[in-house]
Amino acid sequence: MNPLEIVLNFINSPPENSTIRILLFIIFFTVMFTGLTRMHFMKENKPILIIISLIISIMATYYMSDYFLQGIISYSYKTIGLGLILIFPLIIILYAMHRNKNSSSATRRIILIIYALIIGFIGYLNQYPLTTVETNIYLFIIGLTIISMFLDKTLNKILKNKYSP
Repeated sequence: MNPLEIVLNFINSPPENSTIRILLFIIFFTVMFTGLTRMHFMKENKPILIIISLIISIMATYYMSDYFLQGIISYSYKTIGLGLILIFPLIIILYAMHRNKNSSSATRRIILIIYALIIGFIGYLNQYPLTTVETNIYLFIIGLTIISMFLDKTLNKILKNKYSP
């Protein structure tokens, strides 16, 4: 494995795989470098740590197959995106409801019930068949909403004390 083969592997792979390989290389390098600096292993000699991190990161991204990159990585991007799209509104709703001093417990619970119903209908009315992971994400968000309804007074106490002006 010479450096020219590594560069050609990055260039010859499909464009979407090159982007994923570069992003994974940056992630691997960052994790390896911070991990090696936190271990007191040659802490005073940073160029050696950089070289070790570079070698491990290059080898990790070089030996990933295109099938792995297209199938598993892009699939996980979809599920992470779906989870974030569904959980951010819940976090914003919880924060806004508990930040408001005039909201009652019943009002907060009604809003959370409406949010859970909307998420349930979005998952139910989806025209594309959901995978088991996507179904589990929908169920997790609905379960998190129901749990936050039952823990409403505790959440209200915590958030009002922590974020009160």
